Amino acid sequence: MIKVDRAPHLKIGWSNAVLDTEALNRVILCFAMLPQPHDDRSKHEPFSHYLTALAFLAKTDVFLQFEIQAYVLLSPHCRLARLFMDSARKEDDFEAAFERMMNELIPEEAFRKKHLGVVKSYLSKSLAPGTITLSEAAEIKLICDAYFIHVFNELAVARATEAQR
Repeated sequence: MIKVDRAPHLKIGWSNAVLDTEALNRVILCFAMLPQPHDDRSKHEPFSHYLTALAFLAKTDVFLQFEIQAYVLLSPHCRLARLFMDSARKEDDFEAAFERMMNELIPEEAFRKKHLGVVKSYLSKSLAPGTITLSEAAEIKLICDAYFIHVFNELAVARATEAQR
């Protein structure tokens, strides 16, 4: 008997979650804060990277492995999102911007260090083969999701404050 397997395994530990009111409110917030078709095309760029990365994650299987491509698209997407969301936060140094974002969002130090190390290794072209698996790609996706929710909340408050004036 011949057994074909893939290492690392193609499995993400997503929980079985129900779309409750809180989750649906987050979806509504995200759609409300997305750039509109009439907005400057540059405002769409972070979302183009994000959606392309999601397509790579969805296409990853035993024969085609796109974990690295998804990770690479998602990590700078966070920087592009930051540039889009708040011009006062513009930074030329992606590594510093990524580290600042991770410190704001992720309380677990080991998790932050892991992803900061992966990004630094990638940027310095010293990333060891096998460093980025489907798990790391899923984790950076969740980091980007958390960042978007964080910034969208800020934008919603700013819009509501502006509307009250």
